Amino acid sequence: MRCLTLANLLVENGDRCHFICRDLPGHMMDYILTCGHGVTLLPPPTAGQAESNLSAPPVPPHASWAGVPLEDEVAQSRAVLAKLAPDRVVLDHYALDARWEMQAPPRGTPVMVIDDLADREHLCDILLDQNLGRRAENYAGLVPPHCNLLIGPHYALLRPEFGRLRQRALSRRKDAQLKNLLITLGGIDKDNATSAVLEAISGIALPPDLKITVVMGQNAPCISTVRAQAEMMPCPTLVLCGISNMADLMTEADLCIGAAGSTSWERCALGLPTLLLVLADNQRPGATALAKSGAAMLLGDGHMKNGSIILHEYLRADADPDRLRHMSSLAANLVDGGGATRIYDNIQWHRDQMRAANGDDISTIWEWRYGDNAQRFYRSPDVPSIDDHTAWMEKALSDPLRDLRVFCHAGQPVAHIRFDIDAENPTEAEIGICLSHSARGQGIGQRALGMACATPPFGVQCLNAEVHKDNTASARIFEKLGFRHVGTDGEFFKLVLETSTSRHPASTQSPSEEKHSDDT
Repeated sequence: MRCLTLANLLVENGDRCHFICRDLPGHMMDYILTCGHGVTLLPPPTAGQAESNLSAPPVPPHASWAGVPLEDEVAQSRAVLAKLAPDRVVLDHYALDARWEMQAPPRGTPVMVIDDLADREHLCDILLDQNLGRRAENYAGLVPPHCNLLIGPHYALLRPEFGRLRQRALSRRKDAQLKNLLITLGGIDKDNATSAVLEAISGIALPPDLKITVVMGQNAPCISTVRAQAEMMPCPTLVLCGISNMADLMTEADLCIGAAGSTSWERCALGLPTLLLVLADNQRPGATALAKSGAAMLLGDGHMKNGSIILHEYLRADADPDRLRHMSSLAANLVDGGGATRIYDNIQWHRDQMRAANGDDISTIWEWRYGDNAQRFYRSPDVPSIDDHTAWMEKALSDPLRDLRVFCHAGQPVAHIRFDIDAENPTEAEIGICLSHSARGQGIGQRALGMACATPPFGVQCLNAEVHKDNTASARIFEKLGFRHVGTDGEFFKLVLETSTSRHPASTQSPSEEKHSDDT
């Protein structure tokens, strides 16, 4: 489970992780607990919920996998997250999209998404897609412009043992013969593809010293059938369940018949030649790309209707071992085992926090806004007294049309972001930012503004900004985040960013109270 691998890595580096799972068949709460993480198990679907779908279009293709309507998923998750107050939320769920990411996490919490479908919108600052052949363009219009995309098997999220065993595995493959065959088709294998594979193998003239190891999950429904079948195989066949040493088994194997899921990257890291079976539709793009690269051979689906000929070519006693060595080399070149470290480094780089502003921030924000002659870039050059500023901000903090936030870097507040929501068109808001003097020139302004754009007030789909024509540093930040220049108003550039694929005209209405044009 890729998110569990990430959680283990974070804990090793001093973090604490808590999982939110739903009480559905196959949930892994007990195993997650044994790994030392916290778990909240959301209630199972009630009668009728499982048949319900997301209430508002567009509906993600796999929405039914949530088991409950979006409103329930959001409400239950939000209640848990409000108590946890996490520094970051990681979402690994094919049924959920930007609507959950906007509503469930506490406001301003950075969100990382793990995905491999590129079929729905996300509101996140980091997105991981390990698929071979995936490109950043596949997420164009699906993520915010500032989103940090970690794309391809270079970022394969593998447990550390695969990196440790890589050199040993690659060394033994240089002269390996086909003596150890590993079959692993997922923990559940609900359609019993394992039996279909064993049946196809039983009719092949196999190498005389071949040994087969079959790995299954403890809850696989077909274990007894596979065990009985193993006893009838023409070569020694061992069936293992619920193992914890998969990396060792892959290292000692000479060929694998495996499912085309995320374990493909584990096999590639160890240079293990693989004959792939597609057991789910979402596995097909990755399997096709792997086969096209030469790093694996595609057998087809789990029923083995078209795979017997390929099995015969690779498993017969006189099969050419050079084909396995060539496949091993191509696979090893795709994944080097360092993806988890790269992902961790990216998370650390984005290890910032956004929180709601409060009364304790009033004097600090006044110093940021009006120190160092910053008001020369504002609509009004006048500097309000601290009393006037306090009165304005106290009113703004309770104004439902204003969303005031503070961005923290390395645990210290360094920036103030404000949203002024258009009362006549609440899908639009004006955004502005001001930085502490010590934070300037370090790229912090772009990260703060980017995180804010990724988590706008609920319902806001279009952000407007005004930047003084002489404030070139601020203008560059907005442009890097995807804001478009749509006109001028006196000495101010007017900029706009659509935070959704829905397009809305830029607002020209200005707040009636103390004017906060962009401050950086």
